[in-house]
Amino acid sequence: MNFKMKKIFSLTLLALISLLTIHAQNNYIPGYIITNNKDTINGLIECGPDSQNSKSCHFKSAMTDSLQSFLPDQIAGYQFTTKVKNTYVSKSVTINGTYKTSFLESLVQGKISLYCLEDKSDEKTTPLYFFENENGETNYITKDPDQVTLLKNGYTRKQLDNKYKGTLHFIFRDCEMMGEKAHNTEYKKEELIGLTKEYNKKAGTSKDKSIEFKYEHLIKLDYSVYVEKEILAATQQIYGYYGKFKSLTPAIGIQTNLSIPRCVKSLSIQADLSMRKNSSLFGNDSQTFWRPNYYLLSLGLGTKYTYQKGIIRPSIEAGIRNMYPTNPQVWGDYLRFENFLTLGLNPPIGNNHFLLFTIGLKFDDLGYFGIPPQHNTIFDQSWTVKLGYTF
Repeated sequence: MNFKMKKIFSLTLLALISLLTIHAQNNYIPGYIITNNKDTINGLIECGPDSQNSKSCHFKSAMTDSLQSFLPDQIAGYQFTTKVKNTYVSKSVTINGTYKTSFLESLVQGKISLYCLEDKSDEKTTPLYFFENENGETNYITKDPDQVTLLKNGYTRKQLDNKYKGTLHFIFRDCEMMGEKAHNTEYKKEELIGLTKEYNKKAGTSKDKSIEFKYEHLIKLDYSVYVEKEILAATQQIYGYYGKFKSLTPAIGIQTNLSIPRCVKSLSIQADLSMRKNSSLFGNDSQTFWRPNYYLLSLGLGTKYTYQKGIIRPSIEAGIRNMYPTNPQVWGDYLRFENFLTLGLNPPIGNNHFLLFTIGLKFDDLGYFGIPPQHNTIFDQSWTVKLGYTF
């Protein structure tokens, strides 16, 4: 890879890192704030990790307007109105004797309401859950990390903090059927939501139905299946021979993208696995010969940035992947690594599914692992076209 290509690749990675930094601080999505007078004002709210959402609300009437920041005692709460639909309400609570006001995430509303607080300032590794009854009385549960102790005989002992189960039993004490349920409930958001909803169903009235607010998980996985075709063959020089690879059939593959939508919705880590059928022609000034057809496996790892607005959703991908032939006679029993850079479109087709279309550039800069240093490899770039479906 020449100096110009290296510069383009470095600038692309730098741009992706810059986008990560900027977008992590500006992940604004539609929502509204609730004033202390119970009025609602629509606009855009920054959606961050739960620990950030509990401390303040960053609000804009429109993306071009100035930022307004609200503390928990300045507004009654706020809600996102897109698929996240998290609701945060301002509550004053006492934790370990300390009185504080925070935005609590509202999980269930009913005869007993359930709220969640993730506040890293209290040095807890687990969130706190608050249960509020009809009279406004509030109890909360917390759980310390499990302790693992190494014994003298070499065995380990795991000590679990299950004090919260006794508190749960007290909270739901007016319904005997919930005692065993509370004792078997794990300290997980989904299970505590289920326990509260079941209590409200059994102990509530027709006017007291529970309302569960949706929340988005911290980690999101998207999967894509695709076909990819090389539109230019690649060449190389090895052991004094000049070679030319030719892709006989399109590659078929699957890729997954891991993202943290509450922090950076547009940027993801991408893993990719594909296979295609190849052939190769080698020769020098005196002879030319074909190597037999073979299947080529490829495993890639990189990053992807997708612009979330509009009907085409442009994207850019960059990373590294290896290539390994199923027939070791093709180039020996070793791996070859290459860089890739692609530009794409990701138009939505409904139900959070998308089409995938990319044009990519592959170029080798890392050479071959397993070839002695005196046999250097020079690999030229090749272009690819990919068509797929993301679900």
